[in-house]
Amino acid sequence: MFGIATRSLAATCGLTVYAAIAANSPSPAPAKNGNLVEVIELKPFTDIAYVPAAADPSSIRLESVKAVQLPTSRTAVTSAYYCSQPFQEPGGASPCPGIRDSSPVPAYQIVYSFSAPPMASDEYGASRFTFSVYFHPEDINPAVSQILSSGKARRAGLERYFRVSITNGSGQSLVIDEPASSFCEGNYVDGIWTRTDRNCQDKIAYKNASTPSGYLNVKVTPVDPGQKQLAAAAKSDR
Repeated sequence: MFGIATRSLAATCGLTVYAAIAANSPSPAPAKNGNLVEVIELKPFTDIAYVPAAADPSSIRLESVKAVQLPTSRTAVTSAYYCSQPFQEPGGASPCPGIRDSSPVPAYQIVYSFSAPPMASDEYGASRFTFSVYFHPEDINPAVSQILSSGKARRAGLERYFRVSITNGSGQSLVIDEPASSFCEGNYVDGIWTRTDRNCQDKIAYKNASTPSGYLNVKVTPVDPGQKQLAAAAKSDR
């Protein structure tokens, strides 16, 4: 799975890049029957997806836009009896804890596809993948809703309402600060590094540095294409 997002949720890749869930999770509370109940507040909206750095940025294209319902709450119930039994193994047929999503809200799901090298675990060698981002209805141009409700939505007619920007992902790692470090002189003797001065001690300083993360950050932004383009879009969707 790939990803996490901004103002919201995140994304995954495999056969499908789907938004991962950012949440605030309080400590589980015991119920009267002894079960542990944990209620998690989900943050399901996102405008950023993370795709492999090996993906071809020029291959990213809009596949679909549709109205969906996203859960905003998740309840995990851990059975005091069943989950403690010796026969209950992680990943067994019966989930432990049991998960239930609730409190759905309206949203728009924007699906994009892209090309990337096949996954080593995929016996079919698929090289086309997808990712999704999710927006509040009020964040989307009203014309998009009109196009979808008309039943004549075309990919070319919808692309103009969304802008895609791509940046290289990066992370922080601890590296040696060469200017601030000093190293003792020495030579390899029988394959072992031996200091010329046995009393010398290396002084090594470290610093944080940005390093490639192995992913591309794909940001999708709803836009207003303008009146002229809206007119052209209306013609193309007829």
